[in-house]
Amino acid sequence: MQTYKRRNYFIDKGAQSRFIIGFVISSMVGGIIGVGCFVYFARQKIDATLYSMRLPEMAAGDLLMKEMLLTIGITSIFVLMLFAVTAWRGVKRIDGPLRKMAGAVHHIGEGNLQGEIRVRAQDEFKGLAEELDGMVGNMRSRFSEIRRYAGQMKELSTIGMERGERKERFLHCVREMKKEINTFKV
Repeated sequence: MQTYKRRNYFIDKGAQSRFIIGFVISSMVGGIIGVGCFVYFARQKIDATLYSMRLPEMAAGDLLMKEMLLTIGITSIFVLMLFAVTAWRGVKRIDGPLRKMAGAVHHIGEGNLQGEIRVRAQDEFKGLAEELDGMVGNMRSRFSEIRRYAGQMKELSTIGMERGERKERFLHCVREMKKEINTFKV
């Protein structure tokens, strides 16, 4: 019995790292923009308050509350846009190869074993595509063996030889075909 090693088809470490780094950079840029916006709005408010030479009768925290909420709103919108772009890029990178493989698997299901799954070298599912190609090649060779034995059986039915010898060669072809067919777990 053959043991199978688990493969990480769907988790390419490089792609996963790039995706996470994109989100981390987006968060950091959002934080920097948030702090920058708050400093800008706070300076504007403090300068306006000091310029008027009149301090409002309110707590220091309430003095900058409006600017803080405005900063949070602007930063949130910007960070959400960065996250959306990062997520879109990740989906786009995965979607193309998956569609190619789904189309190829559909053709295999219809019985077309002639094609191969072509993906670029940097695609995330290259390992899975290579395994599918190997499976199709294996099926192709098994079906060619079955065709070969079927041809021999047809030839045996038309050639003139002793009945016992013909029967033995015929049964040998049937056994070999059965062996090839039994490799498929149906």
